[in-house]
Amino acid sequence: MTIEVKQVDFFEEGFGVEPVSLLGIGEKARALDLESEAGYWDETVAEIAADKGKLAQLTDPAVEIKSPYADILRGYDLAEAPAVLDVGCGPLSILGRSLDGRRVDLVGADPLSDAYGRILERNGIERPFRPVQCGAEDLTDHFAPDSFDFVYSCNALDHCADPGLAIRQMLSVCKPGRHVVFEVCMNEAVNAAYTGLHQWNFTTLDDHVLLWNPGQSVLLDHIVGGLPYRVAMLEHPKQNKKYRGVLQVTVKKLDETDFVRFDSGVSAAYNGDEGYVTIRDEGAYDPVFPCFYHGLKGSEMTASNVFRWYGDVRMRSFQLPPGETERVRIGQFDFNEPDPKTRNLWIEVAH
Repeated sequence: MTIEVKQVDFFEEGFGVEPVSLLGIGEKARALDLESEAGYWDETVAEIAADKGKLAQLTDPAVEIKSPYADILRGYDLAEAPAVLDVGCGPLSILGRSLDGRRVDLVGADPLSDAYGRILERNGIERPFRPVQCGAEDLTDHFAPDSFDFVYSCNALDHCADPGLAIRQMLSVCKPGRHVVFEVCMNEAVNAAYTGLHQWNFTTLDDHVLLWNPGQSVLLDHIVGGLPYRVAMLEHPKQNKKYRGVLQVTVKKLDETDFVRFDSGVSAAYNGDEGYVTIRDEGAYDPVFPCFYHGLKGSEMTASNVFRWYGDVRMRSFQLPPGETERVRIGQFDFNEPDPKTRNLWIEVAH
């Protein structure tokens, strides 16, 4: 598969969300920290080259992509080899290079890709993927929108100068209906005392993900413009009181065909198997009153919430118990009525 390379706009039209800018360390300090990162990998690659088992795991084209990533790819109707992008991949991507015996078209993007290439060459190692020298914040300078079936990042986004922009760029180059998955250590900047490239923390806030440092914070919901995402907690390799876990975040880039539009001025995307409902206001919302949704299975309520929009972001997503919801009712309270419990039912969607 050939991936078109061109300059494109920051984020495709459709979600009506302005970019969220998260400012990090200065350019000069960051350049020094990147140089230090390359030095670390110079030593580490030499160790990998001496370990034949580890080297084969990272370079053998037949190594399979593991679950849950493989399960995500198997859920797509793929007529050709899946196009996969590993953002911040380092010298050698930890993703596999095959899916069910079929070669994956794997591209690795990293701001130190050229330096890593020289390190690998000194150690007699050839990369089993196409490398691109590119920071996560600059993906659309190198790849056209909707290029990849799966976009992945591991232990890299907290190294970015602007992780919010990086996530939006990952979504931009991901195909509609596909997924972006990133894994980050909980509050890694705190763990590293804000040294080196570690300037941003990722943590959970109820069912949400929060990006923060002492100067600012922003919910992932705002960064992704209301797209649905799910969070899993993985064990940290050094799991202890300091290293409390790894956040695995899976974001679904919805296609316009996922939405059902109603005359009420609301549209919704609902998937009971994956466990989400996405609600988009197209003119029905009265900013005075809160909205609600009820997840139902038969007559039993499996999920419910009362919500408002995030400022000008008129789309929000909510997690549902996967496989336990048959339909969702969406509406708005109207406290102008004599009974304060009165609900104006906009729509009901079923899977």
